[in-house]
Amino acid sequence: MLPSLVNRADEIKHPVGKLEDVERLRRLLDRRRQPLDLTRISLQPLSQSPKATAVAIEAAMRFGYRVSAQLHKFLDLP
Repeated sequence: MLPSLVNRADEIKHPVGKLEDVERLRRLLDRRRQPLDLTRISLQPLSQSPKATAVAIEAAMRFGYRVSAQLHKFLDLP
């Protein structure tokens, strides 16, 4: 994600597979010039990995983000 886009975004959906993905997002957000309270941030676990899902949920609860799940994958739809 380009830092210039982070400054203009009112919504950010960030894929998460491991803790490093959350840390990368946090570094980008630290450089943001706009207040974060105007931005909806969603973490989307990669595939259906239980580890990725746990990392996304833990980070969402810790930082006040949302979790975005691809429901069609959990329901086994194409």
